[in-house]
Amino acid sequence: MRSPAPSLSTMARKDYFASYFTTFLIITLLVYIGLLAFRPPLEIQPHLLLILLVLEPIALVVRASKVRSLLLYGTAVEGTVEKVYRVGTGAGSRTRVEYVYQYEGVEHRGGYPKGGSFAPGQRITVMVDPRTPRKSLIRDVFTR
Repeated sequence: MRSPAPSLSTMARKDYFASYFTTFLIITLLVYIGLLAFRPPLEIQPHLLLILLVLEPIALVVRASKVRSLLLYGTAVEGTVEKVYRVGTGAGSRTRVEYVYQYEGVEHRGGYPKGGSFAPGQRITVMVDPRTPRKSLIRDVFTR
């Protein structure tokens, strides 16, 4: 069964890594505009930030295409959440989920850094890359 492919905006909101790429892109753009507008004395040229303004969207598109490809062409298998725990403290903390699944009789483990809506023992649908079964993601992260 094929999973719906999320849009780039859905990826930027729901995928942990894509949301970081998006956040860094926005911050870099604001800093660049601020440096151009206020022209503070700097030892570096603000135009060097243009490199980041090119690389960050590329990283976002690459991440999005990998996730979309796995959702569209991966194999859906049943998995089980093994562990849900907090990483870090304060505002920078997040909930990580670790899960286990079987693909072609071999047990694999996976993890995702944004798992606040999962509970240990919960059954989940895991999308597995048939060419590299250790690569997987939780389908529900993107389809809820």
